[in-house]
Amino acid sequence: MKTAVTGATAAGPAAPDVLLSDQYPPSRFHVATLAFFRAKQLNDGARPRVDGRGHRSWRVALLEVEAAQVSWYLE
Repeated sequence: MKTAVTGATAAGPAAPDVLLSDQYPPSRFHVATLAFFRAKQLNDGARPRVDGRGHRSWRVALLEVEAAQVSWYLE
């Protein structure tokens, strides 16, 4: 099972995201994986999708996953 996180990066907006009909991530391990990949994007210059002032990139990534601001799909 592969997990891909898409979103805007410093190079520009990404292609349209594929969503799984408003489902939440199935487990805490999936949430951790999503947050990890999103934190990498934030470290590479992506703009935060939630107010993350005063927080590190991993915390902002968790807030984005919690607020359903991160698109995801399973391959």
